[in-house]
Amino acid sequence: MERAAKKEAVEQLNETFKSTGVAIVAHYSGLTVAQMQTLRK
Repeated sequence: MERAAKKEAVEQLNETFKSTGVAIVAHYSGLTVAQMQTLRK
């Protein structure tokens, strides 16, 4: 990814996070389907 593209991506994420009340980051590798459904609820 070129530097200009990275800068644009960071600016876009910054704007998204400014207008969002909550941000959740989850590492869900290895979860079962049932566990994923529970997490989404």
